[in-house]
Amino acid sequence: MKRYIKNGLRVLGDYGLMLLIFVVFLYVILVLGSNNLKIALMIYSICVGLLLCLMLNSDMHKLASKEKKPQNGIKSRSYDGFFFGLIGVVPIVVIEVLSVFLTFQDQAVEKIKHYILQIFMGPVYFIVKSGSNTFWGYFTATLFIIVISGFTYLLGYREIYIAKILGIERKPVQPQSKSNQKKGFDPYKTHPWYKK
Repeated sequence: MKRYIKNGLRVLGDYGLMLLIFVVFLYVILVLGSNNLKIALMIYSICVGLLLCLMLNSDMHKLASKEKKPQNGIKSRSYDGFFFGLIGVVPIVVIEVLSVFLTFQDQAVEKIKHYILQIFMGPVYFIVKSGSNTFWGYFTATLFIIVISGFTYLLGYREIYIAKILGIERKPVQPQSKSNQKKGFDPYKTHPWYKK
């Protein structure tokens, strides 16, 4: 159980970092996109959401590759990532539920509460907005985090690399051999365009 909580907190940490980035640059987006604020916020949220996916992919992929090694003595399963995601979104769900039950008579305060919740959902705001700020919009946005966590952990467990599939994997730089280093070998001088 300790392992699930620890890795769930890792998912929450990734979300928290992306939320911080979302909030830090939000003012810039509000100023630059003042003419068409809804579209600007949607595009901004999609960009931060993609960063969240990349971060979760990196963390969960490495975690799965590490945990599946027999020498670590961890009984990991390919679907563990979904549990990590589920534990990671618990604080998010708690805040969403509190926002439903916490109501104010003053409409201005109620509107501020609504804006705070939208900012809190920043990295997945585009999903919330696509669901017209309804229960299903928030539910889908929360489920999105769980699915990405589980799916990327599964990829790491199966040793499937998206970059390799897309053909954008960086080739490792070949180090010079010791014999070439001693001779003062310069690889650039061997290029046909090199001129003395």
